[in-house]
Amino acid sequence: MSQFYAILQEAHETIPLFIIRFQNLRRQLTRKPLAKDVEETFFSALREPLRTTLAVLDFREHSLKQVIDKALRMDKT
Repeated sequence: MSQFYAILQEAHETIPLFIIRFQNLRRQLTRKPLAKDVEETFFSALREPLRTTLAVLDFREHSLKQVIDKALRMDKT
């Protein structure tokens, strides 16, 4: 469980690869974390400048899937 909360996007890692690794770690957890905790972990694990850009946009009312979709679209631009 601590490995999930300590995850960070690596310097060479693209957003899609990071999301795959993030989701794989999340699926391995024996206890399902709260959606809020998953979203906060995802945000804090992203490299800059995407982390700051996503933080400026208010995603508190969005699902993790919506946030991931937005991150993927922003990464392409």
